[in-house]
Amino acid sequence: MLNEFLLVSGWIFWIIVAAVIVLDTMFLWADDMQGPAVALTTVALLGAVLFTDAFIGVRISTLIAGLAVYLAVGGGWSIKKWYTFVVEAKRSRRAEYDSYVTKTAKGNETFESWVDGKQPTAAKNKQLITGWMALWPFSLSWWILTWPRRAFVWLYQRLSTLFDRISAHVWARA
Repeated sequence: MLNEFLLVSGWIFWIIVAAVIVLDTMFLWADDMQGPAVALTTVALLGAVLFTDAFIGVRISTLIAGLAVYLAVGGGWSIKKWYTFVVEAKRSRRAEYDSYVTKTAKGNETFESWVDGKQPTAAKNKQLITGWMALWPFSLSWWILTWPRRAFVWLYQRLSTLFDRISAHVWARA
């Protein structure tokens, strides 16, 4: 069955698909290369539709429904990614502020006044957000592949004080 699936459009088709995936991944590695990744994916998809038999028998209504689902999932994924991005930006600014207060020892400027005007906006991050929307399958795949690492980092952060207490208890008995 797998062989029959891979023989749709031939082996060269799947080699090209693999090359496009590798190139898209390389482009997406750097956030500022999302434009070329979107262009490459669009050209590859148009080429597949126009020049291969991969879409023979597919009705236009099915393609439109698939596109609608793709756009909806991309929009939802971009909201999740934007929320994570904003939370991380705030955490990073908080760490900068704490370092700033420690170094200057002024202490009379609040975090809210110091961070005023430094909030990320959608207008300044348009390319990043549209990249998340358009290339969500790659972004979601990467998130799924790195999820176990993030889960264990979260778990470590919750248990690190317990580990330190165990160490202190053992060394106190020496």
